[in-house]
Amino acid sequence: MQFALVVIVAGIGLACGFGTNAVAQEYPSRPIRIIVPIAPGAVPDLVARIVAASMAKTLGQPVIAENKPGAGGLLAFEYVAKQAAPDGYTIGLANQPLATAHVFVKDLRFDPLRDLRPITKLMDGVLMIGTRADAPWKNFQEMIAYAKANPGKLNYGSAGVQTSGALYMEAVKQRNGVDIVNIPYQGGTAQTRPALLEGSIQFSIYTEGMAVSDGNRVRMLMTTGDRRAPNFPDVPTLKELGQAEIPNTWFALVAPGAAPGPVIDKLYGAARAALQSPDIVGWMDKNRLYPVGSTPDEAYKSLAREMAIFSEIAQKAGVKPQ
Repeated sequence: MQFALVVIVAGIGLACGFGTNAVAQEYPSRPIRIIVPIAPGAVPDLVARIVAASMAKTLGQPVIAENKPGAGGLLAFEYVAKQAAPDGYTIGLANQPLATAHVFVKDLRFDPLRDLRPITKLMDGVLMIGTRADAPWKNFQEMIAYAKANPGKLNYGSAGVQTSGALYMEAVKQRNGVDIVNIPYQGGTAQTRPALLEGSIQFSIYTEGMAVSDGNRVRMLMTTGDRRAPNFPDVPTLKELGQAEIPNTWFALVAPGAAPGPVIDKLYGAARAALQSPDIVGWMDKNRLYPVGSTPDEAYKSLAREMAIFSEIAQKAGVKPQ
């Protein structure tokens, strides 16, 4: 009887294995959707579309970007995590709001680390703290000294209290013991950049591309990342300044948590090939983004680590999920 049971169990295991392999061999047999957490035309949408076009060539099936904006990206993330079939035909483009969702949303209806399965981190970009070029401080250290001597008199613009940009500045404030006031702008950088240039605020969070665009009207004080930005070789990294780690901005592909490993591997291979295509390399260079192409395991660990970093910043800042 025991021998028969072992044979049956072994047979089931072999059948499952053959089934998984069959799925992987057949995949993909129809078009794939990439759910985009933002409206058409924004950078995440452009990332999804250019990567989708290249992946389609490798996979031999159409890969279609489908926009599902709303709730700061959460509608798209939740859809992929909870409503999409875990067969690899509906995946999602993820960005940094996925790593901060647990900090800001009290009753988050999905678990980013359990209900989603990272395929790869596609690319990232540095973030910078910018100030007006005629500001009295010439570098990060002088800015901190000024802020300490004038508590509560400096301010920065953000898209709101519950945003990653606000958490970046909170990390700087916590590390250096300074009081810099958050001025929220509903329009985000579309409003904070003009406000900075006209002098309504003293600081704003910049991407490298925005900083290049504003040229000599602004001065960058620091940058995230492990290396200096190529367009700003004189701007030190937070690490060089002895500051707490703040993650780069990024874009990744994710699948439902139960998606089969062999299917994830095929998607990862297609995404890696896309990042090496001349069209995407040129586009990333133009938009000051840098290829990553991390493995699914590396992407998972990166997301988990980033969520822990934002949790610590938010806890110290007294930010409560709502």
